[in-house]
Amino acid sequence: MDKLTGLFSLLKSVIALFDKLLATESDKLNAIAANDVDKLDEYMRVEQAFTMELRSLDAKREKLQAELGFEGYSLSEIVDAVPRGESDILCGLMEVLRQRTEELTAAVNCTKNLIELHLNSLDLVLESMGSQVTRETSYESTGEKSEEVNVPPKFSSRKV
Repeated sequence: MDKLTGLFSLLKSVIALFDKLLATESDKLNAIAANDVDKLDEYMRVEQAFTMELRSLDAKREKLQAELGFEGYSLSEIVDAVPRGESDILCGLMEVLRQRTEELTAAVNCTKNLIELHLNSLDLVLESMGSQVTRETSYESTGEKSEEVNVPPKFSSRKV
């Protein structure tokens, strides 16, 4: 029972972390909309820290499940294996976790779409400048000029 309480607590921590990730994703979206690359970079570093924390929580969950005798079980399989009172609590936590996962997925997709939109807009601007944009001169890491670059810009082909 104590270990199940530990699992419940751990799942609540995961849900709280998902809430933080959702807020960070919203901040990223606002930074992209405002063309604030510095803020976007800052939010991406925060998101990376949250991702590492999520990995740590997942490792703790796996360890706790093994201690409970549920190694390799999904949460829904654990629901079927625990007494009724605990299964109700676990079902509630699973539902909240499912909702947060859906919300985070939608937010990430929205951010991805906005980034792609900005990249496509950048491509159009560069193409419309045509002859005004010269890509013939570039510089090596030593500072020497290199005259070999003549590649049309195509940012939209990158995956974000």
